[in-house]
Amino acid sequence: MNALVARCDRIEDAPSFWFVIIPEEVYDLGRPLSRIPTNEKIQGKTRMSKAEALKLDKQPTLFGLEEAEADVYRYATHFRRQLKARLLSPKIVTQIVRETTLTPDDFLRSDGQRKRRIEDDATVAWKLTTGSYYKAGGRPWQLAGVREGVCYVGLAYKRREATADDGFACCAAQMFLSSGEGVVFRGALGPWYNSDTKQFHIDEPAAKRLIEMVVQEYRDQHDNKPPKELFLHAKSNFSDEEWTGFVSGAPPETNVVGVQISDAQDALKLFRPGKYPVLRGTALLLSESDAYLLTSPGRISCEEYVNGIESALPQTMRAVEIFSKRGVRNKDVADRLNQMFRRRDIRVRIYKTDDIHDRVWIKDSLEAFSIGTSFNGLGNKFAFILPLPSSDVRSFLSELQIRRSELSFSKSV
Repeated sequence: MNALVARCDRIEDAPSFWFVIIPEEVYDLGRPLSRIPTNEKIQGKTRMSKAEALKLDKQPTLFGLEEAEADVYRYATHFRRQLKARLLSPKIVTQIVRETTLTPDDFLRSDGQRKRRIEDDATVAWKLTTGSYYKAGGRPWQLAGVREGVCYVGLAYKRREATADDGFACCAAQMFLSSGEGVVFRGALGPWYNSDTKQFHIDEPAAKRLIEMVVQEYRDQHDNKPPKELFLHAKSNFSDEEWTGFVSGAPPETNVVGVQISDAQDALKLFRPGKYPVLRGTALLLSESDAYLLTSPGRISCEEYVNGIESALPQTMRAVEIFSKRGVRNKDVADRLNQMFRRRDIRVRIYKTDDIHDRVWIKDSLEAFSIGTSFNGLGNKFAFILPLPSSDVRSFLSELQIRRSELSFSKSV
């Protein structure tokens, strides 16, 4: 980082942004869930826990001795976040790219396959060039069909990393204009998070100040004219107190409209004839104030994937065996699964073998079913689910036991 700052200081006309290429070793070890190999670990000297360090923000010591020991917790455990934060002051913009994104064929597993599965070359090129164009000052897109005099504002909250009973969070707002410009406003820091409802709500004075900043910025860019309508988008619903603040912060001629955007989860499933998914951006209008919008068909995050698995596991489960193909492992999913198993105190045995397919389901070692498609095809392909004869079930379980005795196992995914 110091070399990058020094280089920018020496150049008369510095680049608009810099590409930062991350070696795989940094990616593997520079994330919150990263694990250091046992033989490479160095015992730290910090005796203070993170929770104790964060308490010093509210209750500092008299001579400041403990604050020095707590300084290590001021740095993010995520390499990307720490780099971005340190470059805020010198105002250096970066585009971080993993080494495997640029040269995936230079990083192969023992079986000759790529270490990391990436998207096709055209998609990678599109994302890199679009991001570069934006960071260099261009506007690759803008809101279409924006009515004159309308202002769109999205509300976002960021919890402070602290103990579970700490509800402090920072509120921010981003204003979107028809020109493609976006302006970010930082609101007040306060106890906005409610751990019972899992929602964020600011008080009336903070809500009023936030909208006043938004309206003033809109006036500055529109010849001192206030917006005719101001749309507020948030994931949480709007409490009476904060809504009063939002309305009072806008001038009388501005109509304030609140829009709650929430994840529908499994409330609705959309299907389309043929083999392609429903188009992203498809809207289903139920009424003037209720609608569904499809934003990312068929794709879920690692967290959602693991949460779905956990929801299917009985609360009484204490042990699980997983048979998976050799060389197949999604590190992000594996880390979250290991965390979930440890939290629920579930003993795990992982067997690596190519001899077992996922098209046989066994229930209580008594019943089994043959499935005409793999897990990836469930819900997407026509297939049969057929019961297997008892003799086949016994033969399958016998072969499974043989594989168990022949294979070694690990205790983490």
